[in-house]
Amino acid sequence: MGEHSDIGNISPSTDKSSCVIQRVAHVTKIGAEGVTAVVNGRTLLLPKDKVAEGLAAGDTIIWNGKIWTASNGVV
Repeated sequence: MGEHSDIGNISPSTDKSSCVIQRVAHVTKIGAEGVTAVVNGRTLLLPKDKVAEGLAAGDTIIWNGKIWTASNGVV
């Protein structure tokens, strides 16, 4: 028996799930190379081209699929 997964093979026409995974992080530091943030308990350096401008240490940020942005109280 081979190792095969059908996880990525759900047809858009039959997938009626409204479940959305939201990535949330907390900014700990802003630097020249990017933003240091705690994501799911791990401290990561997020490249500056993947974060919105104007963030500050202490901000809560969310991933919109393309870029990390301020949560603006959404979380």
